[in-house]
Amino acid sequence: MIYLIDTRLKNISWTVEENYSSQYNYRLFSAKNKYSAALRGYLHRIYDFDLIEDFFAGFIYAMSNSEDLIAIAEIIMENFVFDSIVDERPGIIDYRKDYIKEFSEGQRVLKKDLKTELKSAFYDFKAGKIPKINQILRDMLDDILLFDSNDSYEYIEYLKKIYKKYFKIEKNFSTEKSKKYESFVKDKIKESEDRKKSREDIIYDDSTLEKFNIESAEFTIELDIDTQDLMKDELKSNSSTDSNIYGIIKKFYGKEQIPRHEIMKMERSISTGIHKDINIFFSSGIYDNEEGFFAKRIKQNTEENIDFYDQNFLNFERGIRKLSTTIKTYLLQESEDYEIRSNTGKLIPNQIWKAKYLDDNRIFKKVQKSDSKEIYVDILLDSSASQSERKSSIAAQTYMITSALTRLNIKTRVIGFNNLYNYLIIKKFRDYNDSEIKNSEIMKYTPSGSNRDGMAIKLMRYLIKQNPDQRKFLIVLSDGKPNDELNLGIVGSYKLKGKSYTDSIAIKDSAKEILLTKLKGINTLGVFTGNEDDIQKVKTIYGNDFAYITDIDRFHEIVGIFLKSFSNKID
Repeated sequence: MIYLIDTRLKNISWTVEENYSSQYNYRLFSAKNKYSAALRGYLHRIYDFDLIEDFFAGFIYAMSNSEDLIAIAEIIMENFVFDSIVDERPGIIDYRKDYIKEFSEGQRVLKKDLKTELKSAFYDFKAGKIPKINQILRDMLDDILLFDSNDSYEYIEYLKKIYKKYFKIEKNFSTEKSKKYESFVKDKIKESEDRKKSREDIIYDDSTLEKFNIESAEFTIELDIDTQDLMKDELKSNSSTDSNIYGIIKKFYGKEQIPRHEIMKMERSISTGIHKDINIFFSSGIYDNEEGFFAKRIKQNTEENIDFYDQNFLNFERGIRKLSTTIKTYLLQESEDYEIRSNTGKLIPNQIWKAKYLDDNRIFKKVQKSDSKEIYVDILLDSSASQSERKSSIAAQTYMITSALTRLNIKTRVIGFNNLYNYLIIKKFRDYNDSEIKNSEIMKYTPSGSNRDGMAIKLMRYLIKQNPDQRKFLIVLSDGKPNDELNLGIVGSYKLKGKSYTDSIAIKDSAKEILLTKLKGINTLGVFTGNEDDIQKVKTIYGNDFAYITDIDRFHEIVGIFLKSFSNKID
């Protein structure tokens, strides 16, 4: 793993806090890893850390047991946001798992001091275990878990109560010191109000901050110093920010596959409503510098995906054959050609006598095409960073499905989508008329960025309707959480054009686009790979035409069931 420099940790904190001017010059919640960096950013968004830091500097840091007191303060805050931080940013849960595992392993060599035991007990409790601690620490942990407020002053007062109860430090809060504290609070209230009034008017100092935080919305890519410097250089001139962002997109995803004038025509139809000012970029996957960071990243992911497939080759091949049989049995039964007698075509020698003696000129054999429309299948893959952990499984399963379809000469197109800044990135792995060899392009599946599902579905409908006389199928693989928040990775006075795509707005828009797609006669299935808690959101988007799979290895089976179920509904 590339070494995490402090700037990278700041990037994570900035993104979660959504405030790129923070410098985090505080002793409390100093970030040493990705989880603490994310936690720091989230807490800075909720609490007034200037106030809290001043309280600790004035009353706590000088105490001999300050490390224990700081640990209690941090656990109280962490407990308050333990669930909400993951609900907002699911990618953080992996950071937390890694950190807790490392912390637990480290306990074996650390001395059992109060702060270590208390923190260990806290994580045991959160994991559903019974903490193995003495009664005093158990009572202290119970009090810690009771605090439930985002008010900074209530937080400080609660800390004072816990400190007095368990550490017998009343003398440290003498009458004289209490008066100083009251005066301190009044001054801080006024400072806090002044900061709130001026916060919206802040113009960030571009020279001291990162210009870009690639994939900040879902924390997936680790950048070395050279690559970060490359990104910083791209936005040195605010006057050309739009073109510089386009340059970043090209560096990240390669050259454009489709001429820009054709894309602009597309955008006039697609980039409307909530998607206004969102650009479309068809990635070719071909880079000006094939030895650059991003080109190598694609190569590395491709090798990993191929290795995964090769390790399970026999199982995957059996899956392809099984799915092919299902499709042929149920979907192609109406599409087989048949022969008829005709007065033109290939001569049938033993029928010649009928022309002479029966005046029947139908002595030729002619292949008659079925009246059934030709079948077209589109597979749309959510390529956002949330799919990173299962990327090789998704690539393998998509390859299986595509191979089963193309071996039956069913026209199949596979497209991946994700968003970076105000760009919808489209990667076409294969098109309808490509040879079966082209299926291997699917192994280049590399998740990144965020996802604006509604716009991708709208684009697919635009592409599919160009061939109206078809039996049309659209299979969408998604995490069920359309989310594309703009400007999280950019600092400075410049802001990206376009609207963020989050929460109920994103759900409603995605649902609308799926409904319009179905009304156009496109049989649509949503395959959901996310958390069970999000099933209701998926149902809102897809209605009853969705499948929830906890095991991505069943993707091809779900597609087989879908095609089978629709075989009797198609005109």
